[in-house]
Amino acid sequence: MGDILLSTPTLRALSEHFQTQEIDYIVDPSNVDAISGVSYIRHVIPFQKRQDMRREIFLPFLRQLRAARYDLFLNLQPNVKTELMMLASGAKRRIRFYKDQRPQPGTQRLRHAIDDFAKEVRPLGVTVTSRQMDFAIPEAAHRTAEALLLRSGLAPGQPFVAINPGASHAVNRWPASRFAQLLTALAERYPTVGRVILGGPRDQEIAEAVAKESAGAINLAGRVSVKELGAVLERAAVFVTGDTGPQHIAAAVGTPLVSLFGPADPARTGPIDVPALVVVNTELSCVPCRSRTCHRGDNACLRDLALERVLVAVEKQLS
Repeated sequence: MGDILLSTPTLRALSEHFQTQEIDYIVDPSNVDAISGVSYIRHVIPFQKRQDMRREIFLPFLRQLRAARYDLFLNLQPNVKTELMMLASGAKRRIRFYKDQRPQPGTQRLRHAIDDFAKEVRPLGVTVTSRQMDFAIPEAAHRTAEALLLRSGLAPGQPFVAINPGASHAVNRWPASRFAQLLTALAERYPTVGRVILGGPRDQEIAEAVAKESAGAINLAGRVSVKELGAVLERAAVFVTGDTGPQHIAAAVGTPLVSLFGPADPARTGPIDVPALVVVNTELSCVPCRSRTCHRGDNACLRDLALERVLVAVEKQLS
């Protein structure tokens, strides 16, 4: 989901440069809602990378791409499957994304993922002038999210802090106990500010653990769709999260962020050009290691990230 959102500034620039809204996006079915409804996207084409590789499904899919007569195929996730799609499309121009993770001259920081995607369309004369990501929320999702918040005990217009304790990779998670302590501290300091726990279906266990230790918090993990998640985040006063897809949704809809980074590099995937505070454990020399596994074996970068530092960041955003 994150990569899809991070690519939207490039797609918007393509749309504006060529004055077209005929851009199709091939995504996994689980990520259709990440891009559907965006004005310059004509069709979102679902493709399951495992099941749909069967011959009786994949060959007709390739023929479908060929029949569309695309002018450009932009391959943002190069692998054997997408290379076959690009070749079969017969597109006049074919561009393959190359992930550049070298320190950039002058700053020695990594190039941000938004800028990394953007570099591929420069040969077409396309310049990405805005890093704002796009995420479309239908009115029905706004209504459903508002009704759910009301049923859960939030008064109309009541401000709330939202948290996302889960993450696809365990190394990117701040401990559930710390999230619970954060919510408890906020309840004591800001009794009129609501507290909402968010997450997908796979985050329900960790969300329940947080909710059990923080009385009064509203647990919506696994209870909202991706579009409804965006609607809830749009209403939040602050969103506290690790390096996750919901972080990018929040950035796209303009929610003030407190982003907790450990192994992931905020220079690469952190919030950019949005109201955000990034909290990093600077006491460890291995941060950021940019790995999906902790080579130390203790995940100390997030395990030992102090509650007080996160609380101070949240209070700054609330102010």
